[in-house]
Amino acid sequence: MRHTVTMSPDSLWGLPQIRAVCLMAFAGISSFAVMLAALPVWGVGHAVPAHLAGTITTVMLAATVLTQVVSPALMRRFSLRGLLVWGLVLLGLPAPLYLWATALPGLYAVSAVRGVGFGLLTVTAALAIQVAAPPGRQGEAIGLFGLAGAIPTMIGAAIGAGLTLSGNFGWVCVIAATPLLGLAAARGVTADGTAPGGAGESLPMRIALRRLVVPVVLLFAATAAGGAVITVVPLELTGSARAALVLLVFGAVTAYARWRIGRFTDRRGHRLVPQTLTVIGAAGMAVAGWGFAAASVPLLLAGAIGTGIAYGALQSVTLDLAFSRVPAGQAPIASATWNAFFDAGTATGAAVFAAVAAGSAGGAGSMLVGTGLFLLVGLATVRSALAPWLERRRGPGRMEP
Repeated sequence: MRHTVTMSPDSLWGLPQIRAVCLMAFAGISSFAVMLAALPVWGVGHAVPAHLAGTITTVMLAATVLTQVVSPALMRRFSLRGLLVWGLVLLGLPAPLYLWATALPGLYAVSAVRGVGFGLLTVTAALAIQVAAPPGRQGEAIGLFGLAGAIPTMIGAAIGAGLTLSGNFGWVCVIAATPLLGLAAARGVTADGTAPGGAGESLPMRIALRRLVVPVVLLFAATAAGGAVITVVPLELTGSARAALVLLVFGAVTAYARWRIGRFTDRRGHRLVPQTLTVIGAAGMAVAGWGFAAASVPLLLAGAIGTGIAYGALQSVTLDLAFSRVPAGQAPIASATWNAFFDAGTATGAAVFAAVAAGSAGGAGSMLVGTGLFLLVGLATVRSALAPWLERRRGPGRMEP
C-alpha cells in the first residue's frame, strides 16, 4: 500500500519532459478523440450499415493494440522521443484521407494506419511521464498526463459529433491533423531517453502479467463503458446539439476525475478505490439507460456524470497501479499492457454496444449491459483489493493490488 508522503509544492508542469509529453499527448489525443464519435456517423451517412459503424473504431484500435504488443521491444531499441514523433506523424498525416475514403474498406485502411501511430504515442507517452515523475508524485504526474488526454477527449468528442451531424466533417479532418503541430514539443523529451530495462530486478513474464490482471480488467470495464457512451450517444440522439451537450458533460467530468484522483491516491492509497468507482460507473450507466428509455436529456446528463467519474478516475488509478506492481525495468510491459487493454475496452464498447443499440434493445439496452459489466468486474476484484488486510491478519503483508 502506498503511504502518505511529503509533497513538494512545486508544479510538475515546470519539469520539461512532463510538459513536453503532455503537449504531445494533447495534440495526438485531440486527433483520436475528434474522430471517435464522428467516424461512425460519417460512415452511416455514406451507406455503412449502422450495426457496422462501430467497427471503424474497432479496426483502428485493433491496429493500436497490435502496435502496443510489440512496443516494449521498440522502446528498448529506439529513443522515447523518436517513437513519440513517429506516433504523431502516423496519427495526423493520414487524417484528411477520410474525406475521400468513404467506403468501408477505405475507412478501415486509413484507420489502421492511424492506429499504429496512436499505439506508439500512447504507450511511449505513458512511460515517459512515469520516468520523469519525482518519487512520491507518480499519481499526481499520471493525473496531469490524464488531464492532457481528457481535455481533448472532452472537447474532441463533442466537437466531432456536432460538426459531423451538421455536415461539416471536413473541419473534423483538419482538427484530426493537429498531431503534426505537436511535433514542435518533441525537443523537450531527452533524445537518449530509452525505456528502462535490463538491469535490476525482473520478474518472469508470467508473474509480471499476472500482477497486472486486476488493474487492466478494471480498466477494460471502464473504457468499454466510455466507448459505449461516446459511440451510442450520437447514434441515438438525432439532434446534434443534444448529443454534443451530453458528450461535453461526459468529457468534462472525465477530465476532472482523471486529473484529481492521482493526488488523492498518492496520499491515501488505492484500497477499494477502484471498486467504489465501479459502483459509481454502474449507477451512471443505469441512469443513462433510463434516459434513453424515457428520451430524457436530463437523465442522460446525470448518467454521463456518473459514468464520467468512473471512466476518468479509473484510467489514472489503474495506470498508477500497473506501474507499482512490476519492477522499474519492466515498466514498458506495464505501459503496453495497460494501453492495450485501454484500447481493447474502447473498441469493445464502440463495436459491441453500438450493435446492441442498433438492435431491438436500443440505447437503453446497451447502457444496461454496461451496468452489468461494471458490477461484475467490481465484485470480481473485491477480494484482491482486500488481500493486504487479510494477509496482515494472518501474518506478514504483501503488496497491494
